[in-house]
Amino acid sequence: MKKIICMLCLLMMFFIVGCENNKLPDPNTNLEFWIGENMDNIDLSKYQVKYGMFGGIQFYGTKYIPTLDDNKMQIDPNECVLYTITSYPDYSDDEQHITSIYITDPNIHFYNVTLNTSIPDFKNIMEKLGFEVESITENYCRVKQGKYSISISKDYIIINFEVENKYGIIF
Repeated sequence: MKKIICMLCLLMMFFIVGCENNKLPDPNTNLEFWIGENMDNIDLSKYQVKYGMFGGIQFYGTKYIPTLDDNKMQIDPNECVLYTITSYPDYSDDEQHITSIYITDPNIHFYNVTLNTSIPDFKNIMEKLGFEVESITENYCRVKQGKYSISISKDYIIINFEVENKYGIIF
């Protein structure tokens, strides 16, 4: 009986820890959407879609408009936010979520982080939130917590949410 109770306690603990990895703390952000957000019922008609994404949708935040070059190819504004929507939690699933956010606008903030945040300050902020440093140099840092990763450099911030590919879909 003790073994069964111990096993149930262990399973409960793994379940609780697993659930904690699926949600980040409130980011206190000025982004229009946050990583992992369900987009199934969101009207994207007021957003500019970025061409060329296969297996998902990439779109600009409402205040960012790309320009077109001579070949009608989109050129990102110098400062922008790009959101990527893909199926989640697996590429074969029907639910659509924000699985990546690419930021080049220094006015965007989350967790008191902006493009102007130094690498040491970013590292400290993210470690206090429970992220682990995966890679760090003088000009770049990548942190990870569960399925979430955040990378920062002087030019961009990328927030990602890992999506599985359990059926081996090849794009």
